[in-house]
Parts: sequence; C-alpha cells; structure tokens
Amino acid sequence: MGLRQRIVGMMRRPLPVLVLALGIAGTAVTAGASTPGFGNWSSQGDFETNASTTGTPTTRVNIDTTTGSGIRIGVTKDFVTTATITCVTPNRIYTTGVDRTSVVAVDTTTRATITIPLPGRAAGVVYNSLNNKVYVGQYDDNHVTIIDNSLPVPAVIGTIQSGTPHNGAYVAAYNSYPPQNGGNKVYIANTGDQTISIFDGATDSLLATVPAVAGATTASFDAVANKVYFTSKANQFVTIVDGVTNSIDQDVQVDDVLNLLGGSALGNVGLRVDAGITSADNIKLSWDYDCNGPNEKIQLQVRTATDLASLDSASYGGPTTDTWFETDCTDATSTTQSASATLNVSNSGAAEIQVKLSSDGLTTPVLKKVRLAYGFTVTASAGSGGSISPAGAVRVSYGDSQTFTVTPDPCYHIADVVIDGATHLGPVATYSFSNVTASHSISATFAINTYTITPSAGNGGSISPASAVTVACGGSQSFIVTPDPCYHTADVAVDGTSQGAISSYSFTNVTDNHTIAASFAINTYTVTFSAGSGGTISGDTPQTVTCGGSTSPVTATQATGNRFVNWTGTNGFAATTSNPLTVTNVTASQQITANFTPISFSLWKVNGAGGNDVAIDGSGNVYTGVPATVNGVSGIGIAKFIPPGATPAWVGTYATAPLSYVNGVSVDAAGNVYTASTGSVKFAKFTPPATTPVWTATGSAPMTIFADSSGNIYGMSYSGSGGNGKVDVYNFTAPSTYTLARTLNPSQGFLMDTALDSSNNLFYIASTGYYGYFAPGQTTPSSSSKVFPSVTNFHTMAIDNNNNTYVGGDGATYGSRTLYRIPAGATSPDWTVSFSAPVDIKGVAVDTIGNVYVAAGQRIHMYTPSLGTTIQWYAQSSDGGEFTGVAVDALGKHIAAVEGTTALYVYTQN
Repeated sequence: MGLRQRIVGMMRRPLPVLVLALGIAGTAVTAGASTPGFGNWSSQGDFETNASTTGTPTTRVNIDTTTGSGIRIGVTKDFVTTATITCVTPNRIYTTGVDRTSVVAVDTTTRATITIPLPGRAAGVVYNSLNNKVYVGQYDDNHVTIIDNSLPVPAVIGTIQSGTPHNGAYVAAYNSYPPQNGGNKVYIANTGDQTISIFDGATDSLLATVPAVAGATTASFDAVANKVYFTSKANQFVTIVDGVTNSIDQDVQVDDVLNLLGGSALGNVGLRVDAGITSADNIKLSWDYDCNGPNEKIQLQVRTATDLASLDSASYGGPTTDTWFETDCTDATSTTQSASATLNVSNSGAAEIQVKLSSDGLTTPVLKKVRLAYGFTVTASAGSGGSISPAGAVRVSYGDSQTFTVTPDPCYHIADVVIDGATHLGPVATYSFSNVTASHSISATFAINTYTITPSAGNGGSISPASAVTVACGGSQSFIVTPDPCYHTADVAVDGTSQGAISSYSFTNVTDNHTIAASFAINTYTVTFSAGSGGTISGDTPQTVTCGGSTSPVTATQATGNRFVNWTGTNGFAATTSNPLTVTNVTASQQITANFTPISFSLWKVNGAGGNDVAIDGSGNVYTGVPATVNGVSGIGIAKFIPPGATPAWVGTYATAPLSYVNGVSVDAAGNVYTASTGSVKFAKFTPPATTPVWTATGSAPMTIFADSSGNIYGMSYSGSGGNGKVDVYNFTAPSTYTLARTLNPSQGFLMDTALDSSNNLFYIASTGYYGYFAPGQTTPSSSSKVFPSVTNFHTMAIDNNNNTYVGGDGATYGSRTLYRIPAGATSPDWTVSFSAPVDIKGVAVDTIGNVYVAAGQRIHMYTPSLGTTIQWYAQSSDGGEFTGVAVDALGKHIAAVEGTTALYVYTQN
C-alpha cells in the first residue's frame, strides 16, 4: 500500500467522512521525551465509542499499541437496504435488497413473482413511468441494469455505465416531467467518486455529471419545483439539482461536519508531542493502519514549532502548505500496513498532528499507530577520482542507519574514507552509520592507479629506460631498444608475447602492470677472399666471422713475373699490403681481393750522383751523395732528387769539411736526413731546406746512420777501439743540441751493418760471423750467436716488417755469394739465395709486401721468398759498374740504386 501525497486542500465541500472533531480546549496533550529523537502520542480520540458530537471527548485510549482498537469511524448504515418500486402497465412491484444479486417483480393482480438475475448486489431501484422501464443500480460496480416492464415477462434490455469504475451506482430518482419541460430523466448517485449522473429516460444516454457532497445514496423528486434532492450517506448535506438545467442549485448542510481529530480552530488541539530537544530536523512521520474497504482514506497534516507554546500559531501542512499526507485504500487487504513521510522542516522541538479519516459508507479505516521521529544530517563528500552515494546532505532519522557506498572512477582507487574528519578507515568501499543519534560527516578521497612496467635486456644491448617505470593509469610509456655494437635485436617480448625484432615499443592507455624484455644476438658476417689477375690465394674462403672477430689467415701469392700489390675490399676495408692477411675486428660482410700487377719498371738515371748508399722517403724522393757537379749544380754533399727531375731539389753540404764519400744515408718520417761519410765529418743530421747540418759528430770508418721511432740516432762505425766496431747512440734535447747517450760495442770484430726491428731492437752483423741485437737502452748484446762461422765478409743487412732479417755475405759454407733470411727470434736461416762469384752483395732492401731487392754486382734482383728463389725481376747497370746500395719505398713502387759515385738509378713501377 503506497503513500500518495495528494493535494486535497480545504475544499468547498469537505470529504464526507464519519468522524468526530476532538477539540482539546486549553490543554496540550504531550508525549514523554524519555527517548530523545522519537515521539509517541500517548492519547487519541476513539471516535467509535465517543457519544458526543461536539466538545471534548470523555475517553482516550493509547494509540501506540498493536492490540488496541485504534482510531476508527463508526458506520451508521442508514441507507435503504430494501427497495419497493411500483410500476404500471402492467401493474407490478419490484423489490430487491443490499445483499441480493437479483430483482423480483411481483404481479399485483396474480401475486406471481418473476426473479430477474443481476450481475452484482443491488443498490437501489427507480421506475421510468414514461418509457415503462425499471433501473437497478449495483452496489460495488458502476453499472445500472435496465429492465423492460412492458413485456409480458419483464427482461433485461441493456446496461448503462455511471461514474468511474468500481463506484457504487445507487439508482436514486426519476424526473417524471415531460421531456419538453426538462423531465424524463433518471438520476444515479455514484458514491465512490461522489458524483451524480443524469441520463435521458428515452435513450438512456448521459446528459450531465455533477458533484455531490459526501457521496449521495438516496434522492427525492420535487414534482412542484422540478428539483431533485440528494442526501449524503452520512446525512450531513442535501444536494439540490435543478431538473431543467441539470446543475447543482445548492448544497444544504443539515448537520455539522465533524471529521477532524485536531484542527486549527481555537480550542481544538490535535495529537501533540514534545521531542525534548531544540533545532532538530529530518522529521519522519509514519503510521500503521488497517483498510477495510477500497474507498476509505486516511489523511494527516503536521505542524511543528520550536516548543509547545508556539504550536497554536503554526500552520498545518502536508507535502506543501494546506495539503495532506494521504493513504487511500484502493488495494485494501486484511493485513495491517504502514506508511511514512519525511517532513522538510528545520525546527521540531514540538509537533502536532491532525487526522482525517474517510469511510466508504460500509466500512471504516483504522489508524492504529502514529509515530514522529526526528533525525540528523550526514554530510557525504567525495574528492576527484570517484563518488559517494548518497552524496551531499543526507537526512537520517534518529536511531536509523544509513549506508554509504564509495565508488572510484575508472583508473582510480579509494585512498581513504574519513568519518567526522578524524577517523580514517582506509580504502573501504562501504560504511554504515548505525543507530544515528548525532550529525556526522563522511568524506572519500581517491588516488589514481599506478602500474609498473619492468624492462629487461639480455647480453648484447640495452633498453631505455632500463629500470622499472611507474605509469599513471591511462598514461603512456615508450621504450627504446638499442643493440650494442656487433649485436642486433633478436626479439622484444611484451608480457611474454613476442613483438619481433622491433627497435621501440610504446605502452598506451596503461591499465595493468607490464613487462618488456629485449634479447639480442651477435652479428655474423661473411668475408670472401678472391685473387685478381696475376696471382692466387690460399686459405679458407668464404669465412663466417662473428662481429669483432678475426678471419683465419689468407695468403696472396703472385705468379711469376707479377708482384703482389695489396688487398682491397668493400664496406670500409682499408687497403693493406699485409701478407698473409688476417682481417681483424670484422664489423661487416666484405669482399676482399688480392691485387697483383706485372713487374715492370721505367728507369730514370742521374749521372755523377751516388755513393755507397741511397734512401727513399714516403713521397718517393731520393737521397744520395753528390761528390761532384751534377747537372750544373756543384757541391760535395748529400742531395735530394724528385724523380724524374735530374737537377737536385736540395743539396746539403758542410761549411768547413765537405763530404768526400757517402757510406750511409737515411731519412726519417719527419723529413730529417742523416749521413755517414768518409770525410772529416763522419756523422751529420740535416733538416731541409737548411743546407747546413743541424749537428755533426766524429767517428772512425762510419758506415750507417738512422733514427728510431723514439728519436734516438744510431751511427755505426765499421771499426772502433781494438779493431771492434761500435754504434754511437745520440739523444737530442733541442734541434741543435745532442748528447752521446751510449756506445754499443759487441767486441766481436768489425761491425758490418746494423738495422732496427719494429721494437727498436738494434740488430748487427760482425765480420767474425756473429749475429745479435741490443735491446733498447742496453750497452751489451741481449742476444748474440755465431750464426755464420764461415762467412769471409759481410756487406749489408735489412729487416722486414715481420722482423725477418736479411743478410748478404761472402763465404764458402752457404755458397760463394749468398743472401740469407733469418726468421724473427731464430738463429739460423730459413731461406737463401746464392750468386756465382765474383758477384758481391753490396745492398739489400725489403718492401712491406714481402719482396726483397738485392744489389749484387751489375744487377738489381727482386725476389719474393714465398715463391722460392726465382728472380721475379732484375735491372742491369748500363755503365758496366757494380751497384753499391739499394733502397725501396714501402710498396715497392720506387727502387733506387747507386752505382758507386758514377750514377743514381731510379726504377719506377709502370
């Protein structure tokens, strides 16, 4: 049973209710306040037992009980219970009763009866004398049955509907005036909706519907004034309807309407309660009741004030001013029911209720229990990121409970719930205030969810960021995958699922924890070797090499009549003359080719230049002695030639003691020129373009001079003290200042030649057949052995870039004239070339690609030891003299030889 807050107001015609007004003159009826926040009325009027219709009731019983009778309305049942209607033509009498479902026609002549069934209980009968029809209303329906009385056997000929459904259709009166005078009308009272329906007697069609106070049940036709008089079921009013205009002429009150318990009239006091507090709010009104009929009503109004004394000046109200809280009994049941309403008032220290009960004419509602409880406000709020429900100022009745639900938005979680600003509950989703006896607050705060993305990288690369990253929900995070040099990305797995070999990955709209793992693999490359025309290669090809690794050696071997030039390749390979070739730090696949060229040189010759030695710098410039006038330039000294120019580009001489014969000449990487000569000045250093020496030094029988990579100057003398050769080592502290740092004297006979290896070890050969070396900084040999016991004479030595030593000497053990190769670290030769006497080996030189050049007699011979002892190329002296020295540049493109002081020969590769 629902509460309907229907606006009723103070109508011109009050609802017809059978109640008594209880005026409590000068006395306020109050309830005890032992339970704060809840008020119960301790007394009420019992309408059924109250004999008085005015004044103060004599008795009151407890209203707050489930066993008491409660407030109820007495029912008089003063409407007609049987009806007797006389009809003519033929003359019959129709009779019925309130509990019968038929009407009986009695023939007045024969006394015979005819029973005519009805669809429900009858509620009045009226006769239409003009059309000879009988109308029977139904008590619990809004229909009227029409019977034709003119038939020999009266029968039902139709039904008309009167009022709203479920009303009682009480047939009340017939207007016998002629139709032209406004007559021939049937009047039917509808008790449920308190209206009167007026029908045309001839056509039974509805002419008008007019209201009737309190619901009419009986009527009378005034044939003189053409008026119809209707009485209400409670007999308080008579409603007069004009027979011509079909409108209400007047409502006549025949008794006082006493239908309220309480009221605003002076001296009438309703049920009052004193809450015992001040400034309470959230008042809740509730009541229990019984409905015994579908058209019953219970209506209540409330007025509140700060105290009892202020109630009389307060106004009653329901949902709004002058309206009622209302419960109707449309769905009446036999079970006690409850209804309630919340009063939107701010002050309720005292309250008063007035009650209006409405009967349907047969039964009455019973008001059993009325309660008034006040409550408090719980203020609920939520920060950003979520909500609380209900929210705002939530009104809670005293002693009641209220549950709040906290809901985070997507991407957020509950951070804390705080009660009354002090009690922190933590991240709870619900909270209930139980037995509320005070105002409270509840606030919820939220925090955005964060998630962790954990990156990892295997060996061979990195991922950035490299450590765990915290990302706010809905956010994004990118990762960059970078392989180390020599590696490539093998795979990137996100949450364990492969994404392939990608270089970056972005997490978007992050709503969970994630992982990202990068794995790497080392790069491998293919190195392919091949030989160009004029030679072959030996070794594995192609080779698969991991990045940064090295290939196994591959050797290039030129065919006879050809020379190995270099290795060239793709993808950054730098051309090199190393042979065999090991490619190191491989970082790309490469195609590498060994290049060869036919051995062919063009001769350029300068007559009158030479000596016992010659040198070539890195640019192909040639340095040798000039003991006489050469091509118009005179001056005994050292000259620089730029082939094919025959005129010296520079000549170095001594101011006081000119050179007489050049036994040794060399040039360092800085362009400094060193000489050893037979003149009074034995050793000298020149720095072109200056023509005079930077310094000079004396020595006996000087043979060679050169500088090492640290700037030490080595000047070797053929003989020294006691017939033993020596090597003087000079150090420079300024361009023109030097000191004699140490003298190396192996004391093994005359020194014949010296040479430096790549570690600045000074190797020497002695006339006695000894071969050894001095380590840097040492004055005694670090190693020495009599490698050549039968050698009768040494002339020259050279060391290649693999630290193999080449020695030319005379002797019977290995041939008349022999060139020996002693491997690095060995004490015996592994390759020899013999010449027939009387050819002397006066000079030997090696290039960086493994070719050996020998000045032997009137020829310059070129050998490639890896090809054996076959002469690869040779050149013949054009003057018939013997070559006394030979030099070659790094790649063997320029070969310089001297024919004593007769001529300088320069062979340039074609």
